[in-house]
Amino acid sequence: MITAPQHILHNTPVLLGRMNHMPPPTDDNAQHTHDLLEESVITLLRQHCPTYLKMDGVPIRLALARAFVRFILERTRGNQARAAELAGFNRNTLRRLIRCFRIDWAFYAAK
Repeated sequence: MITAPQHILHNTPVLLGRMNHMPPPTDDNAQHTHDLLEESVITLLRQHCPTYLKMDGVPIRLALARAFVRFILERTRGNQARAAELAGFNRNTLRRLIRCFRIDWAFYAAK
């Protein structure tokens, strides 16, 4: 079960505001890939989170944010600077999210 982070506000700019500044895909292939990813996420949410609000008492937005941080750490083998760059976060912001979500980043570095 995912435990709710203690220090992240639900309307934090880190989780919500960054997406407003993301550039749109530049070509048709990128747009198609973006659309497929979005539809896949929506399908998973429909299957596993019928209320769209909470999953085991944790707001879905936080569960998705935690999953995203874990995903980028996995892809970068725990390299926080590279993970922050890929996510579009400041390195300190990523470290704060890792701490708040209680993610063991060293686990990803050991793989």
